Amino acid sequence: MSDCITSNQLSLPLVVEIPLSKFGDKYRGKYSAVVSIEDSDLEQYDWQVHESGGRIYARREIREQGKKKYVYLHRVIAERVQGEIEWQSGTIPDHIDNNSLNNQRNNIRVISQSKNILNAKRQSRNQSGCKGVTWHKRDKIWYVQAKVNGKSVHVGMFKIKEEAIQAYHDYVSQLPDFEYRRRE
Repeated sequence: MSDCITSNQLSLPLVVEIPLSKFGDKYRGKYSAVVSIEDSDLEQYDWQVHESGGRIYARREIREQGKKKYVYLHRVIAERVQGEIEWQSGTIPDHIDNNSLNNQRNNIRVISQSKNILNAKRQSRNQSGCKGVTWHKRDKIWYVQAKVNGKSVHVGMFKIKEEAIQAYHDYVSQLPDFEYRRRE
């Protein structure tokens, strides 16, 4: 028996962690983005922290014709996986697990803005605990609506909060070509 380790015994990492900085080295080491091993070449760039909507994203600055431009890591991954994307068509990259620093290929998909909004976190002032379900004090009823393709869709009105929440989940789950992530 040989003392050598064969290639099938090695445990190679499937992901690469990219440290993020913000305005130089001040925040280096505080945040990291994760990419698939196939995208390890992106580690060579200086990715910075960008805070937007309460989330942290990885981006880097480039110059095109003397003008500053930002390139976001999740868009780079989406383009590598799905080719050049028509951003004007209303499609955007989405983090399937809702973690904006998880930029692995199997966690990025391209969906419409309206479908992405359906998966957004609920507002902190939301009283029902469920996105799309609001209490109407005057009528003493739970009102359910969803935003689809930029338009509000009335789903229903319910006296029992749990029924209203279930109605919202049922409605968004049946939308075509959409994987809904239920959040409580």
